[in-house]
Amino acid sequence: HRVHERARRTGLAVVLWAAGVSGSIANADILYGIDSPTQRLVTIDTTTGTVSAVGDVGKGLLIIDLAWWDGRLFGIDTEYPNGANLIEIDPATGSLLSSTTVTIDGATAVNGIEGLASDSAGLIVGMWNDPDDPPTSSNHLGRIGLSGAVTELQLYASDFDGLGVASDGALIGIDRDPPAGQVFIHAVTFGDPSSLALLEAIPFSADFDFVDDVAVIGSTLYTCDQQSRLLHLHARATGERIGSISYDDAFEINIITSRGPCTADLDGSGAVDFADLLTLLATWGDCAGCPADLDASGAVDFADLLTLLASWGPCS
Repeated sequence: HRVHERARRTGLAVVLWAAGVSGSIANADILYGIDSPTQRLVTIDTTTGTVSAVGDVGKGLLIIDLAWWDGRLFGIDTEYPNGANLIEIDPATGSLLSSTTVTIDGATAVNGIEGLASDSAGLIVGMWNDPDDPPTSSNHLGRIGLSGAVTELQLYASDFDGLGVASDGALIGIDRDPPAGQVFIHAVTFGDPSSLALLEAIPFSADFDFVDDVAVIGSTLYTCDQQSRLLHLHARATGERIGSISYDDAFEINIITSRGPCTADLDGSGAVDFADLLTLLATWGDCAGCPADLDASGAVDFADLLTLLASWGPCS
């Protein structure tokens, strides 16, 4: 009780202090990604394009998408044509925490699998599902459990090379279609194939071609071209390109994800409030992998506090 009371008083003092600081709190939005040649986990500052290496996930892996769920970072590692694995990655060090074979209903091994995203209920995967034909298109969405078993599979009229999730709960899918010479961006609701809506079709060009994944932060979609080393910005509502940011050409980033629409909502209440602030203060200091370590620095500190305060209020 004394610890919580002290944290409560400290939290009140911090909020009052923050409210008195002139100007707005700056908060750089961070994406997590995979450097293709090295399979290193990296972070990308969406304001400056600065890339920071977190650590090697593991030799021999081929990670084809990432997603956050329940404060944990997951990925899909393909071993095509010999199956695929659901992996968990330590966001503070990049090290591999676990690897589980992906199956359909716990039985049939899965090969053609590309997209990974999440919603409040768990992880969602984009994959091929036709046992009579070789994988050609990840045109099914299904729910994937931490056991690796995929259920609730449904066919959609699109390939899902990469997946992201928006704050309104919509999934955003990327379909890179070489025969058509275009990248298609769709919005879709999981469990409802009729909800598939084309946002934008973007022709291949010198700076927009090798685009296989998408991430969402607020009203902005992000795609990444590993060949041109550009992080592209798109309007969430339309998919239209609205800008590009160059990143360090020492990296070739092909997979990106964001921590989700409301990462500072640590208790999942739908709002960032005093309960979340108390949780953050209670884990202050070195705390690698803690949900309150919002920037995955390995410690809960003032950077995380400022991120939480900048997100204060209902999640939207």
